[in-house]
Amino acid sequence: MIRIFTSIKSVYYKGVNSFVLRQFCSKINTTVFSTTVICIMLFITISVLSAALSMKDSLSKDLDSMCPVDVQLAKYSYDAMSEAYATSQNMNEKDREMLEDSKLSIIETLNNSGFDAQKYFKDVVEYNIYNTGLTVKDTLGDINTDDYQFMADAIMPVMTIGDYNSVARLYGNSTYELNDDEYIIVADYKNMVMIRNQALKKGIILSVNGKEYKPRYNECKDGFVKIGVQNMNDGILVVPDNAVKPQQVRNMGLSADYRADTKEERYSIETQLDNLMKIYHLKRASLAGIPELTWLKAVSGLEH
Repeated sequence: MIRIFTSIKSVYYKGVNSFVLRQFCSKINTTVFSTTVICIMLFITISVLSAALSMKDSLSKDLDSMCPVDVQLAKYSYDAMSEAYATSQNMNEKDREMLEDSKLSIIETLNNSGFDAQKYFKDVVEYNIYNTGLTVKDTLGDINTDDYQFMADAIMPVMTIGDYNSVARLYGNSTYELNDDEYIIVADYKNMVMIRNQALKKGIILSVNGKEYKPRYNECKDGFVKIGVQNMNDGILVVPDNAVKPQQVRNMGLSADYRADTKEERYSIETQLDNLMKIYHLKRASLAGIPELTWLKAVSGLEH
């Protein structure tokens, strides 16, 4: 339309028409530019907001799935602590007290420290992690582990099928069955799962306490025990209940929910636990450098 007016000389140059028309054109250009900038900013804002909401939902779902309980506690067993202190020449009263306490269950340790576990915890599951002498390398056979040489000689954590299923039921995860000569590898760290699957497809035979076990499945089964914010379980060897010995317990664990219906009640329990851990670690500082009792909470999935 503007081109039509400018082409009609008699109208365009009459009076102040040319000035008015130029001003009108300028206004249109300014409005178009402003509208374009506003639209771009709105698009960016909506995109960022949508992405943030999607990330929040994703992180919330991951947190819910990876932290299915409110609290998790762990401590070293008496045999593990005795081994750690074996080379110590300067055991003091605190060390001896700590060593004696390692004979107790986590529930007993909490109760002796003034925290009533029965009062504040529900749906409690206690379990053991065993050290049978197997390493990560033993479970991989001749599979190339160049990318994981730093962990090839690490101790392979072992659980009994009974203990693992108890934890899995509490978490809402799948449970499994084993024959007397079978084992399962439970893992959820993708990179390690791919490597372990290669070994399992080869039917790697493992020897535990003089008896041989074959894999029940030719792949890892998805699962975990330690709560957190990411899938970081690189492998747990699950064996029949009679495959391990009591003296091979390395760690004791406890997973549970709080007896709390409100945020205030949850905060009160966590504050008591937090204070207890600070006092407990201060009183029982170990010469061997091993923190005897550790605490994981589902709120953050971080260790205390």
